[in-house]
Amino acid sequence: MTDAQTPATSPAVPAAPENVSRGTLFALASIPAAVVLYALVGGLFGGFFGLAALLVPPIAVWLYERGAGGPLSRRGWLPVIGITIGSLVLGILAGFVGAAYASYTAVGGKELFGSAFWTTVRMLLSSPDALLPILLGLGFGIVALVGLLRRPRPGAPAQQSAAPLEQPPAPPQA
Repeated sequence: MTDAQTPATSPAVPAAPENVSRGTLFALASIPAAVVLYALVGGLFGGFFGLAALLVPPIAVWLYERGAGGPLSRRGWLPVIGITIGSLVLGILAGFVGAAYASYTAVGGKELFGSAFWTTVRMLLSSPDALLPILLGLGFGIVALVGLLRRPRPGAPAQQSAAPLEQPPAPPQA
């Protein structure tokens, strides 16, 4: 065997350690991003602000990875999950405020953030129709988060495929 036939292997360079605290600080920026996103979508589309939850976990993970200096690993799961759930809850409340603002100004409301406005927010939150956007927001956010947590990580061992099926034994010949 010659050197041309053997694959070239370079010594493995260890990856830089993940800086969880710095990644967490970066991921905290996803909270105001989620609040603004939900408020805008809630103001423009009303009760469909739950769809904005699909974007919140990717934003949090992307910011975490920029701060941590590497991909999200299991060490960073807990902070990212906590930040994402906090972002979803605050974002859902912001979505209701955005939807209330759209409803309030549509009927001629002038005093922004006055008592009449907060009455509109309370009415939206206490409405039986409020449960659907809340459940959609939480459900879409959790589905997106689980999808991001289950993605393959660089450097992690690859999943092994199922073992090949063995051929059944040949029938005896007479």
